Amino acid sequence: MCKLVSVYITTHNRKELLMRAINSVQSQDYKNIELIIVDDASSDGTKEMISEYVNNHKNVKYFRTEQSKGACYNRNVAIENADGYYITGLDDDDYFEPERVSQLVSHFDENKYSCVTSAIVAFDHNGFKKAFHRREKIITLNALLHLNHIGNQVLTTKKRLIEVGGFDVDFLACQDYDLWVRLVSKFGPCKRLAYQSYNVYVGDSHLRITTSPNKEIGHKQFLEKHKHLMSRSAIRAFNYATKMQLGKEISFFDLSIPIIHIQVYRFLRKLIGVK
Repeated sequence: MCKLVSVYITTHNRKELLMRAINSVQSQDYKNIELIIVDDASSDGTKEMISEYVNNHKNVKYFRTEQSKGACYNRNVAIENADGYYITGLDDDDYFEPERVSQLVSHFDENKYSCVTSAIVAFDHNGFKKAFHRREKIITLNALLHLNHIGNQVLTTKKRLIEVGGFDVDFLACQDYDLWVRLVSKFGPCKRLAYQSYNVYVGDSHLRITTSPNKEIGHKQFLEKHKHLMSRSAIRAFNYATKMQLGKEISFFDLSIPIIHIQVYRFLRKLIGVK
């Protein structure tokens, strides 16, 4: 029998979007899955809806904090209570393609990789769609320290997440990036599949971390924590990405050779009409 996979979703006041995420997990072609939902003190009826849902689905666990403690605290609650050998996450406003879990499990070689991830598709409610990370890639620590080539979710083992300490609840942003660095640093590179199995919703009207003041603080926390692992080129690349995301002015001194290569590659692809 296939090993149990735990999929966790943390949620806060997104009842309607949450059901789309839940349904995408329950529709996986990999059937040995437990779903763990951790409710961060929602006040929109999520508790009542999920309590009823749990009564009708034996593979679902539900936990709730009565005071909001943030996504990373709740992700750690899910990790601690997971029974699966493998574990992966899903944000409450995103959804899986039906083959995601089976694809990730089948390509995860624990003797070679710390974790496995996939290409993603960003979308909104107006029909916008754009794929990212569309090439298969073995992501080394050096590459990861230059740029988050992984994204926001991986599949790995519960044991490994516990060993590296789970999510850092003190971080205000870059929490997933920080965890991936610790995983790759301890257990080896990450394998990224070209298959676009994770859909990221970018049309939410709620405040998102990418536009909040916490973004800059989180980047400073990340740099302080991992600077000892980073080459000068990686630090430049990280600072470049930070300024890009915050809409700050970019100078020549912010650039590194890998960043220049990425920008030239993107320009040439656009020039010849490759999307």
